[in-house]
Amino acid sequence: MDEEIFLPKPNFDTSGNLIYRWKQYGEMTQDSYPEYHFASMMVLISHLIKAEMPLKFGAVRNNMWCIILGSSGVSGKSTACDALMATTYTEELAPFVRHLTGKITTPALFISLKENPNRLHYFDEATGFLKTLEKEYNSDLGYDWIKAYNGQGISERVVGKSRETSKEEFVAHPRLSILWATTMDSFSEHATRDQFSDGFFLRPFFIIQTRDKPIMDDDEMDQDTLDLRDDIVLKLANLCRFIHGRRVRFYRSDYIAKWKYNLREKTNDLKNSYSDIEQSAMIRVYDLAYKTAMNLTLASKEFYEYIEEESKTKETDGNLVGFTDIGYEIPENIARLACKMAEDYFFQTNMRAYHLTTATGPYAKVLKMLKEGQTLSLTDIGNHVRKTGRQLREFMIDLCADYPIEEFQETVVGAKRKTTFYRFKKPIA
Repeated sequence: MDEEIFLPKPNFDTSGNLIYRWKQYGEMTQDSYPEYHFASMMVLISHLIKAEMPLKFGAVRNNMWCIILGSSGVSGKSTACDALMATTYTEELAPFVRHLTGKITTPALFISLKENPNRLHYFDEATGFLKTLEKEYNSDLGYDWIKAYNGQGISERVVGKSRETSKEEFVAHPRLSILWATTMDSFSEHATRDQFSDGFFLRPFFIIQTRDKPIMDDDEMDQDTLDLRDDIVLKLANLCRFIHGRRVRFYRSDYIAKWKYNLREKTNDLKNSYSDIEQSAMIRVYDLAYKTAMNLTLASKEFYEYIEEESKTKETDGNLVGFTDIGYEIPENIARLACKMAEDYFFQTNMRAYHLTTATGPYAKVLKMLKEGQTLSLTDIGNHVRKTGRQLREFMIDLCADYPIEEFQETVVGAKRKTTFYRFKKPIA
């Protein structure tokens, strides 16, 4: 559980990529993990530039959700995220950023997306949101958030003073990019396994840092560092201006399509050893691979130069900008990296976050009893975690995979068949 998982190294020159340049800026100025800077810029670009990849089953949109889990005061998660959010209020970027603020309720979400269907939200210390989601998950809240992620339509009944004035209002193709920051303890206390089962927490990608890190003072920013930051902000703003609200449509990537096919075959082969959650998570990484590839491409030097030149051509020949889509092909080296991130990193960290939900509540009670040396029957455990049948078997598969727990069977007096028991494995002498 404590083994570190690192983002795969890119197989291309990152010096001109805005995501990696922001990561470099973070390494130069903030006492925080570089991965936090990578993740936060990925989310911001997904908000600033509307892009999609049309596929047979529909379009995958590039908006992203990311949850950063790290220790308070040590990991620097808020420092890293706050630094990026500060750029969204600069003179250059402010015109292009639509923040979602206020209390998170279904009506508030609908009204905000109706005003502008492309929103960015940053939850610093997201305990409040997790508590709200835990309390209201079975209402429309979680369902509508998932629809916003998928770009499906959201509707809301608006009630007037009389029944005659009541009507159904609709937001088509909303896009919601979200950055959460919280601690692993807070996440494990309030996130539930049902939210993973329903796919809510299988949609974000997680950045989870567990290694110890000393607290250090932030470095003073010299002129080169300030110039780097200003150049990143200017290029982001220029991208927005060049595109003028048009939609970027990426061509179907052959590499991602082949990777997806091979991964599907691998998932089918592992059905007997994978739980339903693991299989669902593996399927969800398809979307994350597409989204990652699109956003890394949007941040690339080559795309920036292409859009810059295209914008100059439009101005020269007098064509109206804003009525045509922008077509672009995802480079294979970026597609390869995106697929590697999805399979080797996003899947693993999603599973790590999923297993954190055993840390509190009835799950934690079972673990505590086993760690104290008690032997529990499968029926005992089922009563504690309120699960039976297939759900209970899947829970035990997860538990035994994460902890040194052994399963054995014994004949109980009066029982017609052997009873299944569980206990912590004794250390080998």
